[in-house]
Amino acid sequence: MAQLLKKKKEVLLFYCVSPKLLLRRSPFSPTPSSFSPSTGGTTYPQLGKTPLKSFDDGFPNLFINNAQDIRGQHVAFLASFSSPSVIFEQLSIIFALPRLFVALFTLVLPFFPTGSFERMEEEGDVATAFTMARILSNIPISRGGPTSLVIYDIHALQERFYFGDHVLPCSETGIPLLKRRLHQLPDAENLENRDGTPKDQLSSIKQTLKELQCKREERMKEFCDIQSQIIQVHEALHGSIVDEHIVDDKDLTTKWLREIKLVLQGLQSEKKRNPRFAPVYLNVYDLHPINGSIHWLGLGLYHSGIQVHGVEYEFGGHDSPSTGIFRGKPREFPGLTLRKSILIGRTDLGPHEMHKFMEELSKSYTGTSYNLITKNCNHFCNDVSLRLTRKRIPRWINRLAKIGEQLLL
Repeated sequence: MAQLLKKKKEVLLFYCVSPKLLLRRSPFSPTPSSFSPSTGGTTYPQLGKTPLKSFDDGFPNLFINNAQDIRGQHVAFLASFSSPSVIFEQLSIIFALPRLFVALFTLVLPFFPTGSFERMEEEGDVATAFTMARILSNIPISRGGPTSLVIYDIHALQERFYFGDHVLPCSETGIPLLKRRLHQLPDAENLENRDGTPKDQLSSIKQTLKELQCKREERMKEFCDIQSQIIQVHEALHGSIVDEHIVDDKDLTTKWLREIKLVLQGLQSEKKRNPRFAPVYLNVYDLHPINGSIHWLGLGLYHSGIQVHGVEYEFGGHDSPSTGIFRGKPREFPGLTLRKSILIGRTDLGPHEMHKFMEELSKSYTGTSYNLITKNCNHFCNDVSLRLTRKRIPRWINRLAKIGEQLLL
């Protein structure tokens, strides 16, 4: 009888990848040498593996190892519902374990997702916390009775009433672990000993949390400012837009901030070495909806403009002998749809020299000299492109005019 009283309950603990990391970091977790069942004193849980594989279509291909060996044992599952993409595969295992003739089944949920949306505030709201509770309430009953559902730091205590009779919810808190970790920080002596409920303890550091949130917003603004400068300088130097997603709100460390500052400094240094190095773009617009049907044939009715130093130069006809060249906002021609913007090349002309170049060119491109077949906006862009970059514009842009010119011969 004495031996029976000393016998400890052994628990086979199943986990997925994320909870395993959580288990290893927990102050209550066993050392690696203690994963096997012990014969006296404290008994740690045995770890059971549930390989998470997928079929070709992405749906999980699951298998519980040594399913025969868990019959009659106390089984627990350490879940991680931190992302909607991993909930389905874990629920599949959770629903399967109690049906393997286990003695008792316990589900440990360190984080209850959707917990902050537990009620309807206006008609149409979906209380997803109640939905999750209904799903978990349908876990099959094991041989020993309903599933024990251990939830840490649930948002509202009334959520326990959302669960059905097939599960026994048990609310726990991880605040003591948070306090223990805070006291391990270098400035732990600045922390005051505060008594009261976890809610009271959290409210006591509300001001600190506000300050941290303000610092986070300031850091995020600094990241965004640097990113904006990188995009502008990179486009000016190389004629292409750098990936705009270099700022991740989950990585606002000073190390990453230093790295992107170095990137910006490198681009700025390159720009100083090449102060007149500017990309030349050809912006092409659709003149008629039929372009969508005949573009693949290499045909179409197009208007075009040359963009340099943030200005788009275009050519059009009118009844006055004055210049037909006009300036506009890049990639925004009134009434027309931009089909594409093409990087033709680069020029060493600065903004002031570019202005002088266009003034000189305007003598040849007057409003009355415009001709739809022999001297249109595309001819103008080709002429400017040859002078600035020594490259012609793509032939398909002005192909219909060339065909018309041949027919007139």
